[in-house]
Formats: sequence, C-alpha cells, structure tokens
Amino acid sequence: VYGWNSAIAMICGDAVVWKGAPTTPLTSIATTKIIASVLERNGIPGSIASLVTGGADVGEVLVNDKR
Repeated sequence: VYGWNSAIAMICGDAVVWKGAPTTPLTSIATTKIIASVLERNGIPGSIASLVTGGADVGEVLVNDKR
C-alpha cells in the first residue's frame, strides 16, 4: 500500500510521512533509503518521503493529529 499511495501523493506534489509495520522496522528503513536515493538522483529532496517507526501508539498520534 505504501508504494502506491506514496507515489500518487508525490506526483501531486505532496510530501509523505509513513509508519511501517512495527515487526519489520529494518525493511521500512531500507525502503525509505532506497526511495530517498532515487528521488535525490533525480533532483528531488529525499526528505519528501519520511519514515517514523514505532508501535500502535505512534500510529495513533499520526492518525489523530489535526494538522
């Protein structure tokens, strides 16, 4: 889901903050680094695809943030 939704968001000019599964944090970190590298090689700041890690408590904060 991350790949599809984040690609649509970035095509529309939006930055992406995502939280991967708490059971696979290294996979989430590696995925984010690959995406950032590809973006930077194409003149786009890699930081527009950002990652936060953690459990359900972190997800709740993201979902309930009114910004």
